[in-house]
Amino acid sequence: MSAKNILRKAEALFKQGEFEQSIQICQTILDKKPKLFGARQILALSYQSSGKIKLALAEFEKALLLKNKDAATYNNIGNIYLDIKQYDLANKYYQRALKHDPLLAQAWNNLATCQLRVGNKVDAEANFRKAIMYGGNVALFHSNLAEMLIDQGSFDKALKILLTSLELDHHSSTVYRNVFAIFMYQQRYQDALEIADIGLLSENLAESELCELLVGKAILFWLFDNPEEAEQAIQLSESIYKYRNNSTELGNLCVFHGYIKQLLVLQKQRNIVQAQDEQQDNIYFISESHGFTANDNIVEYKNKPYKIRSLFILGAKILHLIQDENNKHQQSLSLIFNSLPARSKVVMAIGEIDCRRNEGILMHCLKYELDYKSVIDDMLNKYIEMLKHQALLHDIEIILYGVPAPNKNQVDLLEAEQQNMFKELIAYFNQKLRESCKENDITFLDTYYLTEENGVSNLQYHLDSFHLNFETLPQLFNNVGSAN
Repeated sequence: MSAKNILRKAEALFKQGEFEQSIQICQTILDKKPKLFGARQILALSYQSSGKIKLALAEFEKALLLKNKDAATYNNIGNIYLDIKQYDLANKYYQRALKHDPLLAQAWNNLATCQLRVGNKVDAEANFRKAIMYGGNVALFHSNLAEMLIDQGSFDKALKILLTSLELDHHSSTVYRNVFAIFMYQQRYQDALEIADIGLLSENLAESELCELLVGKAILFWLFDNPEEAEQAIQLSESIYKYRNNSTELGNLCVFHGYIKQLLVLQKQRNIVQAQDEQQDNIYFISESHGFTANDNIVEYKNKPYKIRSLFILGAKILHLIQDENNKHQQSLSLIFNSLPARSKVVMAIGEIDCRRNEGILMHCLKYELDYKSVIDDMLNKYIEMLKHQALLHDIEIILYGVPAPNKNQVDLLEAEQQNMFKELIAYFNQKLRESCKENDITFLDTYYLTEENGVSNLQYHLDSFHLNFETLPQLFNNVGSAN
């Protein structure tokens, strides 16, 4: 067999994910023909894909000795540094690639990705557009630009680009999940269900992508009181746990899956039928997953019964809502406020994710050696001012929902010296929120007071490590009534 045919076999094995076999073949070829550039490239790519980063870099450098103006090789080296988060070096090699081939669309796309990772959004958007301009019909470049626009809250622009992407490649599976995400942030829940069904019927999705859409459907069915459909979606997406370590997003969806599965069981056990007045007004409950047990509850507020209607903003933190730059969470909240009837009562239940042990305030303060009290003071001052402005602008009443006391199993996962800081941080967060509500005449639902004992959860209200049970919200409103 000729060297060219052997090299084709190595390339085929690489594309099939058989990296070790590809490496062996390339090494055999290079023993006889050390200057065969194609073999160096495939060997380097096989090393990279199998996690042997140093060997991959060494082979790419050898390839450059053979062809020192090969833009693709510089681009490939840039990809390695991008993967290991050495962004300055990644940027350097992408720039070198473009110096030798200014029309290399993949390098423009990768340079934009690198710039986005370091917060250079202006140049990133410009370079994603260059990738589209030079890459022609590559759907991936359109999807990457669309995902950036989604993060910025430019939902309509992103939607237009995603539809173009689907026209270019009917098998572009990421389109469905991205369009689904847009409709969720826009609170277009029926449209979200429809695009999920189109995606599920397309036969283009990987199993993990199928699971993502099914869990998304389960969330919507739960919020709109369709437990039978929610249960079916949960059963069909049971395999999602295989992918929990693939990404943070899939890991979070595994949490949602387990949470809704638990809620469906508990709801059957409750078997409570609440008398409802057809003219009953809503209290809107804006949150991340903490709204799942609040939804459809009947509460008493100011001597009047209300039904809770939960509105969901995936991944929302207070940090997102007070940023100067536009983002998807801000835009989603703005769309919600614009849709509410005048004089609506709105519970803002954002902040629990800001106060988790592995993200938000704690990790930020540990990383940059900051005083958590100063960080919380600044964050909550901006948050309260923003909400006061929205309340005045939309003629609504804001009610604030605190952060529950941390579950001990979460505290115990921290290093010993961080455990007290974590407990004190959450206590201070709620203290500051409580004081701010009193100063601004805002009703405060004190979840911390209800759930705390010795700085951790009393376990009377927690369903799992993070979420509270069905009885929590009515009890909180009862406590407000008792205080009055």
